[in-house]
Amino acid sequence: MAGKKNRAKTVTGDGKEDCADYKIIKNPFEIEVLAASFSSHHFSTHLHDAYTFGFIVDGAGGFRYLKEKCYAPSGCLTALNPFEPHDGFVCENSHWTYRTLYLHPEAMKKLLEDLSHHNSSLPSFQTNPILFDPDIYYLFKRFYRGWDNSADEAAVESQLLEILAMLIHRYSDSSLRLHPIGKEPRLIQALFEYLQDNYNQKITLSALSSLTGRDKFNVVRTFRRHTGMSPHEYLNQVRLLHVKRNLRNQKPIIDVALESGYYDQSHLNKSFKGSFGITPGQYSKSFNILQDNRI
Repeated sequence: MAGKKNRAKTVTGDGKEDCADYKIIKNPFEIEVLAASFSSHHFSTHLHDAYTFGFIVDGAGGFRYLKEKCYAPSGCLTALNPFEPHDGFVCENSHWTYRTLYLHPEAMKKLLEDLSHHNSSLPSFQTNPILFDPDIYYLFKRFYRGWDNSADEAAVESQLLEILAMLIHRYSDSSLRLHPIGKEPRLIQALFEYLQDNYNQKITLSALSSLTGRDKFNVVRTFRRHTGMSPHEYLNQVRLLHVKRNLRNQKPIIDVALESGYYDQSHLNKSFKGSFGITPGQYSKSFNILQDNRI
């Protein structure tokens, strides 16, 4: 997942820091991501040519939107339509840490086609932009945990499909309907076998869609319904099991990373530690010690 990243940090007069990370992700479509923490910054009135979705990590802030003052505390989500003027401020005696995703209308239209299998009109989100929805909040947190280190475009696409399907279905004027899913043992078995046989390859949602004859979102929803994971979360676990097996055989970590489908050792390190709490180097070293003790 290629992207350009910019980081800015300023220190206010009272010694507090305002900082922001900004990144453009070149996925199957272009999205912009902002991770920010402000203690005193005030945004002047402005607008975006993109849908603006965010979640508040900590503290409290707010903005004026459609002539109403809106307060956005920790735990809430925000959803703003393109070209709607708004400002932004940190609440008094507080700070404001949040994550924002900017999705241009062209990208939204492409995602809608994946969700509904036909051309759909662009959605308009409700006039109250403050949302309290634990399900979507969790999905956003999971997405932002990985945006800085995931090279897997299909994993990002899967997560965006899930987030936007729920946002559009619950909080917009779109007629999007999510079809019920039932038991699909043959589909799931076909996906299991394909992911296990091709774990070290770049696997796209388009490939899984072609394999099963289902649209991309149906593949993601059905797989998660049966396993509790998206196809690409499961793929990562398959890769990690191969990594552990190879590390036990004392293969060099960089070779193991590349042979297992990771684009470099850093990518493997973050994924491995996220699942097992230790780095591949620590895991490999423990087997070195074990072998030394046996001699």
